[in-house]
Amino acid sequence: MGKQAKDMRELKALAESQGWKVTPTGGGHLKWVSPQGAIVFGPSTPSDWRSMKNHVGYLRRAGLRVAHKRA
Repeated sequence: MGKQAKDMRELKALAESQGWKVTPTGGGHLKWVSPQGAIVFGPSTPSDWRSMKNHVGYLRRAGLRVAHKRA
């Protein structure tokens, strides 16, 4: 299992704990719906570290509370 897959599972659990609904699409992606109704589509398995950071940014702008990680 890759780091991105583990990070994605942790991100999904965090989102669900904040009331988000995360469901798979028919094309291998995930649909993230915030409690306020914002919708974000993203990969179920990000291709690289930059893809994961971009996806977290999209979710943060849609209202997900995510702590900043230090490198």
